[in-house]
Amino acid sequence: MADLKKVLTSLGLWDDVERVAERIRVRSGKGKMRGGRRYKEGKSLLIVTSTIDAPVIKVARNLPGVDAIPVRNLSVLYLAPGGVPGRLTVWTLSAIEELRKGLFMGG
Repeated sequence: MADLKKVLTSLGLWDDVERVAERIRVRSGKGKMRGGRRYKEGKSLLIVTSTIDAPVIKVARNLPGVDAIPVRNLSVLYLAPGGVPGRLTVWTLSAIEELRKGLFMGG
């Protein structure tokens, strides 16, 4: 996790992760009694990788609001959570090549 923090800090993206971590709160009402919905957490950045077994996927699970997915699982639900377009997205070079290969080669 320390390596990912260094990378995000050097890219100037760590402030966005901290912004989400500060705003985690307990859900109001009876929803907090129902399974898995106790806390409300915002969305931060999205990391797109080429494969499902990329190490960054496991590391990013522990960061609040950060989602890391392989390019084959990419959907509008990740790119525009809650219907709000324009989510901050970090692409790996291999993910861009995988996307290009899948779109233009009929993959």
